[in-house]
Amino acid sequence: IQLKLDPIKVFSYIKKQNLPGRVVSNDGGYQSIDIQNKPIHLVDEILKQVNIFGKKCNIKNNLIMDNMWLNINKHKNSNREHRHLRCIFSGTYYIKVPKNSGNIVFINPNVDIMEYAWHRSLFDDFNKFNSGHWYIPPSVGELILFPSFLKHYVEPNLSKEERVSISFNITNE
Repeated sequence: IQLKLDPIKVFSYIKKQNLPGRVVSNDGGYQSIDIQNKPIHLVDEILKQVNIFGKKCNIKNNLIMDNMWLNINKHKNSNREHRHLRCIFSGTYYIKVPKNSGNIVFINPNVDIMEYAWHRSLFDDFNKFNSGHWYIPPSVGELILFPSFLKHYVEPNLSKEERVSISFNITNE
């Protein structure tokens, strides 16, 4: 999903100056604590898309924003494999994405079984149905939504520029 929200870049750098950082899944880089004064236009657009996605998944309650944080990864910074517990969906909105700044990689929940039962020689090529990992190169203005139970990580930023994103968790009312 592509969103066009340019003022969010300015908002992000202001928040970095005013919010303490923390270490959760990040290897280096800056990850803020929960953003209390969330940018309403971004939250509204995210919730609009999340509720459309939730209806496709037959979730019966409205979905709400649980928490939101800022990520700024400099050269060689990355995020370790993790998942988001006690929420329904999670996502990331990409603000600044230099070339070679790292893909987000999702791990198929069946990867262990697949690697045991399906030898690589079975396939001419890998696709979304037979892959153990899904590599998604982000782009500026892109919103990526995913089930919170899905393990994922972010590859190292090989660019000399910062990659900037805002991540969030969604729960139900």
